[in-house]
Amino acid sequence: MNYSFEITDDFAKELKALAKKYASIRSDILKLQQSIIENPEQGIELGGGFRKIRFSISSKNKGKRSGGRVITYEIIFNTENEKIIFVAIYDKSEYVSIDLNLIRKSLGL
Repeated sequence: MNYSFEITDDFAKELKALAKKYASIRSDILKLQQSIIENPEQGIELGGGFRKIRFSISSKNKGKRSGGRVITYEIIFNTENEKIIFVAIYDKSEYVSIDLNLIRKSLGL
């Protein structure tokens, strides 16, 4: 399967804010992309193509449990091509969860 990745404007803003706090976060996201390619079923299925994935923020010196969370949205074009959109990112220590209805509205779903 071929994967392509995109980010939303909201994700970019959230990532920029987190990058000021955690220097490693951009490389951590690249590692997460590779991890998704290797195991696309990881994380928790939220329904409707959304998935919540835990990831470690290296700068925090803690594991996935205390790290960040990324909400993705999957679009399957055919059996060989899939687009994964990074919709939201947050530090678990700042937010326990995120409102999926707000995410759906921001994507126009």
